[in-house]
Amino acid sequence: MQTSLLIATITLPSLVFITFGYIGSHFGLAQASSQTNTLIVADPILGGITRLALFKATPA
Repeated sequence: MQTSLLIATITLPSLVFITFGYIGSHFGLAQASSQTNTLIVADPILGGITRLALFKATPA
């Protein structure tokens, strides 16, 4: 489980760049910008939650 959380934490930020290009080419720049802003805000929050869960799961 810890490995899958670590992999998700590493790969999730790359979605910002992938989705910006895809949404920008198909739907327009305004929607691509809103998607990018959402992912820029969501990635650190999800990363913090993941790191907190890993920290609590580690024995002292």
